Amino acid sequence: LESLVLSRGRILEFCEESMREIFRALQTLPESSLVEAWSVVAGCLSRLEKLKKGDARRAKAARVAIYRFAELYQSGIGALHPRLLELQNLVHLFPAFVVPLEFRESSDVLMAEVSGGRPIAIERMLGALAGISEGGDPRWYVRGLIVSMTGELAHLQAAARLVKRKFGKISLPIVPLFENAAALGASVEIIKALLADKRLATALRTHWGGYLEIMVGYSDSSKENGVFPSRRLIAEAMHRLDQLCRAKKVTPLFFQGSGGSVDRGGGNITEQTAWWPAGALRNYKVTLQGEMVERSLATPEITRRQLERIAAAAGRWRKVSKAPFKESKEVKAFAKRIQDLYRAEIHKPEFLNMVERATPYQFLDALRIGSRPSKRVTQLSVAGLRAIPWVLCWTQSRVLFPTWWGVGLAWEKALSAERAALKKAYRQDPVFATYVRALVFTIAKVQLAVWFLYLERSALSKDQVHAHQARFAAEFERAQEFARGILGKQNFAEWTPWLIESIALRSPMIHPLNLLQLLALERKDADLLRITVTGIASGMMTTG
Repeated sequence: LESLVLSRGRILEFCEESMREIFRALQTLPESSLVEAWSVVAGCLSRLEKLKKGDARRAKAARVAIYRFAELYQSGIGALHPRLLELQNLVHLFPAFVVPLEFRESSDVLMAEVSGGRPIAIERMLGALAGISEGGDPRWYVRGLIVSMTGELAHLQAAARLVKRKFGKISLPIVPLFENAAALGASVEIIKALLADKRLATALRTHWGGYLEIMVGYSDSSKENGVFPSRRLIAEAMHRLDQLCRAKKVTPLFFQGSGGSVDRGGGNITEQTAWWPAGALRNYKVTLQGEMVERSLATPEITRRQLERIAAAAGRWRKVSKAPFKESKEVKAFAKRIQDLYRAEIHKPEFLNMVERATPYQFLDALRIGSRPSKRVTQLSVAGLRAIPWVLCWTQSRVLFPTWWGVGLAWEKALSAERAALKKAYRQDPVFATYVRALVFTIAKVQLAVWFLYLERSALSKDQVHAHQARFAAEFERAQEFARGILGKQNFAEWTPWLIESIALRSPMIHPLNLLQLLALERKDADLLRITVTGIASGMMTTG
């Protein structure tokens, strides 16, 4: 409610400013009926200042008044006032005079709710939404209910039952979030089951505008599998889901749960979208988080340029091939080999012990990084690791581990024929090609010497420190050999000279922050830790 009130305040501020300008124009005209219509709009807007039960009814009245005023103005003057045209556009985009939110709840919480007991938070939130959206559409305020860690149809059905209990119908879209390897692999069967479910299929047609929203998560899949296997899994799932939707005559709305860093699906818009299916380009929807908000929307000029890039990328949807997802067997085998090597490493008890002792992970509770806890469970495990804090740790310590670990060893194990096929795939396979470019970008940013300091200043024994340093140094060298082998370049500066120069200018200012962070970790100084996290994130141009 506080979030909706904030956006309502900004939107009403814009409306009132527009109305004042229109009123000044009306004072020069003899049309008294227009002044009357203006007063009706002004009165309707003033009744929206407090957001309470039945708000949708009042928002609808304000919208009708604006449209009626526009009709009278057009017929009386012969043209619309520019600010009145802007008002019409505004209420078309934001029918309730708020920026809509997304609700999200984990599948395990929703399944536990089935057994009854005390109302859970999402149930209370839906109850509040039902009150304010009375007399209108709840989607004006909340776009949908995302079910994180969706793994089966029952998870979506549990969410649907909860929505129906609060609204009398499944009026809020239920959005599956596929975010690990098992869920991405099962996603087509889950969506088939959703479309075969009479209640959900009816809701899709009658209440969700005919759009089937599907969210794919990059953070958890990357945490569990490594960056390239994660992207490959997501690409295959999206293409298969797009084909299914086309066969079932359903319009998909793919929601990309990505972040700014490479580890979380980040990259420039052209490369992010290069491997998306047509259905994902037709309706562009991505998360924009953390430092990326500032970087993408800092000024009207930057915002406009960003929107132009999105429009150019999304505008390709009609031209994108609708053929089934294809990749060479060598790329698939290469991804599987990376996945196996990466998983084998992160599941080692000594590796998790290193994460806890050498990275900022154990102190993440001191950071204000979001609404959810940094850990799912007290005992450190791969399943219990929150994906975003996990990536943040590797970014802060300057090693960016999930992007490159296992790639070099997988390349080393490849036969000459496989290597030739992978070089060919770099020229033809957009998923593989964009990953290689992201890898080079990442390799340039890695500072192993800084990471080794974190190891040395940790509570690990000297033998453990030396063992980890040797393993990281060897695998990082192999990752560089892979990049050189694919690109045919020995010097990465030839590939991204602007990046090398940028890093050379920024690194001397980031290194001291890492030293301060080590002091903060040793002294358990939460304030200093927060300052260093912010500074390093700014220098690295990503929090992770």
